[in-house]
Amino acid sequence: MFSKNLGVWHVGFCKPEETRALAQQLPHWRLVPVHLPHSLPINLSHRPMAAAIVCLSSAMTEAQLHDLTDTLQNNPQLPWVALLNSDGLQQPRLRQLVTDFTLGFQLHPVDAGALDHMLRHAHAMHQLRQPSRYHHTRFQASHNGSSLLGGNSSAIQHIHHLIERAAAVDAPVLITGESGTGKELVARELHRLSPRRNNPFVAVNCGAIPQGLTQSELFGHEKGAFTNATERQIGKVESAHQGSLFLDEIGELPLEQQVNFLRFLQDGVIQRVGGRQSIDVDLRIIAATNADLESAISEQLFREDLYYRLNVLHIHMPPLRERDDDCVMLAEQFLQEQLPGIRPLRFSPQATKAIRLYPWPGNVRELKNRIFKAAVMAEGQVITTADLDLEQAPQLPRPGTLNQAREQAEADSILASLRYTNNNVSEASRLLQISRPTLYKLMSRHNISPDHEEYPGRQPITPGMEHSRRAG
Repeated sequence: MFSKNLGVWHVGFCKPEETRALAQQLPHWRLVPVHLPHSLPINLSHRPMAAAIVCLSSAMTEAQLHDLTDTLQNNPQLPWVALLNSDGLQQPRLRQLVTDFTLGFQLHPVDAGALDHMLRHAHAMHQLRQPSRYHHTRFQASHNGSSLLGGNSSAIQHIHHLIERAAAVDAPVLITGESGTGKELVARELHRLSPRRNNPFVAVNCGAIPQGLTQSELFGHEKGAFTNATERQIGKVESAHQGSLFLDEIGELPLEQQVNFLRFLQDGVIQRVGGRQSIDVDLRIIAATNADLESAISEQLFREDLYYRLNVLHIHMPPLRERDDDCVMLAEQFLQEQLPGIRPLRFSPQATKAIRLYPWPGNVRELKNRIFKAAVMAEGQVITTADLDLEQAPQLPRPGTLNQAREQAEADSILASLRYTNNNVSEASRLLQISRPTLYKLMSRHNISPDHEEYPGRQPITPGMEHSRRAG
């Protein structure tokens, strides 16, 4: 979670009233005006800052542009966000400054919420680009055979890389993906590798909180706050102080509680239900969902401002079907987990093939559950497709020959040219760069007739057809 005393350097050529307006619009950032570009290094030596706003104006002189360019070039450690008018974007020099040196820009009049989100995102992305403090082998060390995040596919290796980078940045993370892909495991690994790792990790399933109790569950309550409140209860948010709060199924959070949670994200302060004391809480937010939050926003089921607060960093978990052969490797790992206390087991070749071909709609969770069931129920030492309940798993189609592929491509080209020319054989032959007699011969060979728009005589090429055609 961002601390309220983070500063934003304001460099450039905004009017004093614009500076004051920015300070009011960004109450959680400390605005430090720096009106002369050459004074920035002096200020930076006294106080490091998280981000920088640079105000650009179409009225800037060539000398001012030159000085500002030098400042931006000489301070790459700062993530810059530009503010300018629409006419400024029409000037090539200003456009180049924005493109070369900033992580984003806002046009006047400034949208305070969007600017705040952009600054947080710029700060987080800038930190991600810095050398990671956590080596990749440190991530792997925590993942033995029981890891649902294991695998050698490029997709899961990319997730490992994102976790490494995001763990070191104290910014909110939104984890998306289908059910069973391991979103909570990612959240726990983000916490384990973060500077907060020695403090609490508190998980909340927003979809499992009883209706009407969300406020109490998140923020706690005082004794006597409501019926059955016989003692004080510390809420999940307060319990996660100085650690990480994981909000699973964040899309299920009721709208009225979205408002309360947004207020907490803005102020870092909570009040227990029935209490009057304001309590400062410092934590990192990690949220997860399998829902389409952008669609929920359009349907007014989820607040857009809360979405931007949570989605500073984003990790999307790939479904198991997009992870190449990770499913087979994971199946072997899960099987080894079942071996203590159970006779030695292995998969039959047919079972391995079925594991590879099955689409796994329940993802890694479904795979692990099926392996556990098969390990318990298998009668011998070999796990079969029946043990896995994958007897009806889809089969890969038998590949055709190279001749069949050529035949299919030839037929498809003829069909495409005839459609393009509205069945004009002369024009189609010119497109194909063959003579009309040759085209007629090929059409006959492929059973294609231009007499009907959909060519009802056309049949897909199947194994063996090219032999009968050539024989004819």
